[in-house]
Amino acid sequence: QVARCLRERAARLVRHGHGSVAHHRAPPLAALDESVQAPFRQHHVALPDDIATVPIRDLSWRMAVLKDRFRISTLVGEALASAETLQATIALDVADVGTQMRIAADELGIRVVTIAN
Repeated sequence: QVARCLRERAARLVRHGHGSVAHHRAPPLAALDESVQAPFRQHHVALPDDIATVPIRDLSWRMAVLKDRFRISTLVGEALASAETLQATIALDVADVGTQMRIAADELGIRVVTIAN
């Protein structure tokens, strides 16, 4: 179950070669005092410097366009829109790369690499 969860989370992440991580904290967490935030953040996995995240609100319109155009899932749309935004490669478990994802990525010029279990 942990491996499945990690694969699903990895599908949402895209490699970013600029050595920085973009962070977004939801307003409820950001509104808390730093002394309350620190223990909360310690329980989350720290991302390596070459992994970036993009706020969903910055991706949602493009995700909808891609989903309609290629008949892909929301998760695949998120990965593709993130890769476009970051001009990045998508890394996925080999079992998670479907035909529609390949077609969309190829047409959009997005590189997809697979990682074996």
